[in-house]
Amino acid sequence: MTALFPQITTLRYTEADIDGLFQIVGRSSSKAFTTFLTELKENGQISHEQYTSTLLKYGLQPSFPRMKDPMLEFLEAVLPHMQKGSRFSCFASFAVSLFENPDFFASIITHPDLLYTETWMSIDVPENCSYYKGTKALLMRVEKVNN
Repeated sequence: MTALFPQITTLRYTEADIDGLFQIVGRSSSKAFTTFLTELKENGQISHEQYTSTLLKYGLQPSFPRMKDPMLEFLEAVLPHMQKGSRFSCFASFAVSLFENPDFFASIITHPDLLYTETWMSIDVPENCSYYKGTKALLMRVEKVNN
């Protein structure tokens, strides 16, 4: 978008502008609003103070930059080496379906040579485990069905 309209990145926003944007976008999609707000902050179009005060004012959670999923990076690296019938399976380190991850969905789930399945399993997490909280875990499986 900025390639088409480079002047957009030079705009500076006031508190009233941000409030107006929230009324238009934020009420129906807080995630889209916080993502946009984060971009404005990163582009220097609003100050850090405007960003944090807006989050507090509307009770919003900060938007974090998208990072490449290490599991997706690994799978993309091994896929060329998998033969028909090869399988990869593991417990995901988070309790969210990968059908909800747009990058994973586009690269793995919709890949014509792969069959992706996931199963929710009840688990007993030891009390000393500090990185996983919950009683269910996602078991994911990727099978290469064509070469």
